[in-house]
Amino acid sequence: VVPGKIPAGARVTCEIEDYKAKQVRGKAVASSAPRETDGVYWGYMVRGVKGGLKDVLDGGQWQYDLKIGTSERGEKVDAVLFGNARTGDPADGGRFSKPYKHLLIVFGGVNGIEQCVDDDEDFPHVSGDECGAALFDAFVNTVPLQGSRTVRTEEAVLLTLAKLRSACINNTKDGA
Repeated sequence: VVPGKIPAGARVTCEIEDYKAKQVRGKAVASSAPRETDGVYWGYMVRGVKGGLKDVLDGGQWQYDLKIGTSERGEKVDAVLFGNARTGDPADGGRFSKPYKHLLIVFGGVNGIEQCVDDDEDFPHVSGDECGAALFDAFVNTVPLQGSRTVRTEEAVLLTLAKLRSACINNTKDGA
């Protein structure tokens, strides 16, 4: 049962009332319902922002506690998550221990976030080479030894979310 019309191609989350019935019936629920009621993963959210990168980082109506930038020129993600990759010493790295409620992960274009910063007039005092430390809590390479000039965004999203998953789960303020 869905109130009103739903545009073609829209994603709808439904709660099934009885799986064993001859005719399966359900009702539309909020997309957050599976996570809130059952604690299951139900996909990530992509938010569009009018404006440039500065508008994204400022958060607008969303205030991000933790901002992660991704780049082939970032630090190896394992060293940032778990400490020094050679020694395993968590005191030498492991900066991804900051508890957060709202996480922002920024992916660059073909030429990376650095080029986006260089091209954005809202960052007159930050060069692309400095943007990692200046704009993000962590600036990481989630695909070290990638073996190609670029990684497609849809691949980068999957690889990054998989790599950050355990750290994300362990550091949320509310455990969700």
